[in-house]
Amino acid sequence: MKSLKSLVLALSGLLLMAPLSHAQGPGKSATPSRGPAATPAVKGNAATAPQKGAPAAKETPSTTKKAAGEDEKVEAQPIPQTAQDHAQLAKKYRQKAEQYRKEAATHRQMAKDYKEHAVPSPRGGPNPWVRKIERHCQTIAKEADRMATLNDKAADMHEARSKEFEQ
Repeated sequence: MKSLKSLVLALSGLLLMAPLSHAQGPGKSATPSRGPAATPAVKGNAATAPQKGAPAAKETPSTTKKAAGEDEKVEAQPIPQTAQDHAQLAKKYRQKAEQYRKEAATHRQMAKDYKEHAVPSPRGGPNPWVRKIERHCQTIAKEADRMATLNDKAADMHEARSKEFEQ
């Protein structure tokens, strides 16, 4: 299972690569630009125009960046064969569950702190960002709690299998 952080990173990577549809005007292409290499040279723009006799621009990591999770090799985990293998996996899943519980607690605390210490709205009344941040943090906390529960269930299953092997 992927951790919550890797999920957030994957989503943020996809959002950064998404085209901005509101920037398109009438007659403009809907084809998204993918960095400097995809931007056509503008007449009179020396920074983007290719120079005669100059080597072709090399692709840099920023121009060839792939979305998180794309073409990643996932290392296959061996299937547990012994009671000890199952016990080790159970321990691993318990540790993950604890990490998710800490993540949930951290985000609940962030929501609380932000609400208590938010700068008032310049227009008067409550700051509208407080509710947005509170919802954001509560969503992450709820998902982290769900992941902790799933990891606890996986640990329970592996503990039960470990006991079966010991009999």
